[in-house]
Amino acid sequence: MAITFVVGRKSWLFSGSLHGAHVSAGLYSHIETAKANGHEPYAYLAYLFEQLPLSRTESERDAFLHFKLSPSSYTANMM
Repeated sequence: MAITFVVGRKSWLFSGSLHGAHVSAGLYSHIETAKANGHEPYAYLAYLFEQLPLSRTESERDAFLHFKLSPSSYTANMM
């Protein structure tokens, strides 16, 4: 995890704006947290981008949190 963060830190120097740096840091954080919880980042983010807009309530959105969703619950549906 430390190597990925160092690569990101060097890239944030050229983010173009403070907002861009914050967005990059948030995305890196989200990906690393997904990996720490056993998710494959690409599959997890693809699932989120497809399903999250369909959620209507806070409890439906909470179900997509890294520690509440098992990787097998969305990878089986993607194939």
